[in-house]
Amino acid sequence: MSERSLYQVKECGESRTFTLTAKSQTAKVLNHLIANGEHGVTAQEVSSWLLRMSEYIRRLRADYGLHIVTVKEEHTDPWGKQGWHGRYILKDAVRMACNEVEGI
Repeated sequence: MSERSLYQVKECGESRTFTLTAKSQTAKVLNHLIANGEHGVTAQEVSSWLLRMSEYIRRLRADYGLHIVTVKEEHTDPWGKQGWHGRYILKDAVRMACNEVEGI
């Protein structure tokens, strides 16, 4: 048995749902995006529990059709080198509808 989360997406008055394994990294990233709203999330902010955030963003875009934008933010590293990182912002109205356990 595995616990799964049901998500609901509202787009232009239409509604659709999809499920993710509740403890998967993809679900954790989506929950983080939902919780942070317009502030969004950077890879550094989740680096204690997630590697390769861009891959999970790609999955959410490609496999689940979510509209997630990447905002380019410039920064200076500790050695004075200029660079940039992406801040990911979920633009769709997504909410977790419920948790369910498969096989019951």
